[in-house]
Amino acid sequence: MGLEINTSAYRSGNYNSRAGKPISAICLHTTEGDWDSDARWMCDPDSGVSCHVTLAPDGSLYQLVDDEMRAWHAGSGSWNGITDLNSYSLGLEISHMQGHGYGPTQWAVAADLCQMWISRYSIIPSMICAHRWYAPTRKIDPTDVSDHFLKQWIAALYDAGGVWRNATIDLLNIREGPGTQYPVALDGVAQLAPGQTFEVDDLTPSDDASHPDPWLHLMSQVGFVYSPLCQQVA
Repeated sequence: MGLEINTSAYRSGNYNSRAGKPISAICLHTTEGDWDSDARWMCDPDSGVSCHVTLAPDGSLYQLVDDEMRAWHAGSGSWNGITDLNSYSLGLEISHMQGHGYGPTQWAVAADLCQMWISRYSIIPSMICAHRWYAPTRKIDPTDVSDHFLKQWIAALYDAGGVWRNATIDLLNIREGPGTQYPVALDGVAQLAPGQTFEVDDLTPSDDASHPDPWLHLMSQVGFVYSPLCQQVA
C-alpha cells in the first residue's frame, strides 16, 4: 500500500508560482505549535505561512499546498548557494513543540514521505536541510533533535538500515526504547556481544538527555541500541 496523504482536510491559499524553478530540495521544519491549530494557522490567509505537507502527531499526512506551487515555509536564508529556498524546495512541517516528545511514528513516516519525494524529483542528499541550517540566525527547528541525528537520518533515506556491529569491548544492551531509561528488551537477545553484527532498519531520535544521539532499531530483535557505540559495516 502506498503512502496515504490527505489532500482535502487542510488546504492553504498561502502560495504562489515557482516561476519555472525546479523542485530540487526538501526543507524540514517543526511547527512549534499544538495540533491541529498549527495546521489551521498555515491555512489562515493572515498567517502568511504554509508548507506542502504537514505531519500530525499520530503520523497522518496532510497536503496543504500542491507540490508544483511555491509554499511559504523557509523565508530568507542560504543553503548551498540558494537564497530563495521556497522556490526550489518542498516544505515538510512536523507537528511538534520544543520540549515535548515526537509521535512514535512521526520520523518513520517523514522518512517514507521524503523517500517518495527523492524518487519523484531526483533530490540529492545535500539538498535536504533543516530549517535552522538554512536560516541559522532566525530559526532553531526542527527542535529536540541534534544535527548529528538529522545528518544520519538524511543519509539513511538513501541507504536505509544496513548491517552494523557492536564496536565496544563490552556487551551492549538492547533496550525497549531509544534511551537508557527503558528496560533491557525482553524479546529475543537482550545483549550484543563485542563485535557482533546486526541488521538495522531505522534511526530513532533519543528520549534520553544523557544519550542524545539517535538509537538504532534492530530488525532481528525487538529493541534499540545506542548508535555512537556501533559502527556501520554494510
